[in-house]
Amino acid sequence: MPPSLRAANYVFKFEAIEGGEIGKRFKSQVFAYKFEAAGENSCVVKLKVEYDTIGDKALVAEEEKLLLERTFKAFKGAEEYLLANPGVPNRAGRRRA
Repeated sequence: MPPSLRAANYVFKFEAIEGGEIGKRFKSQVFAYKFEAAGENSCVVKLKVEYDTIGDKALVAEEEKLLLERTFKAFKGAEEYLLANPGVPNRAGRRRA
C-alpha cells in the first residue's frame, strides 16, 4: 500500500514494509493518523495501528502500549522538527539544479 494523504478527511495512512519488528514479530503493520481541528492553529491527532502478528500470536497489553508509544514518539519528533524549521515543507517539492 503506497502512503496516502486524504485531504478530505485529513488522514495520513501508510504500511511499514521493513524495519523494526517486521519479519520478527509482525507480518505487517498499517498506521493511520487522523487530524481533527481543535481550535485556531491546533489539532488533535488520533492514531490507529493495525497489525498482523507472525504465528497469529496476540500482543499482550504492554506490547500494544509500547507499539503505540514508539509510533507516537516518531510522530512527535517529526512535528518538533517541522515546528523548529517552518520553511522545510515549502522546500520539499522544489527541484534542485
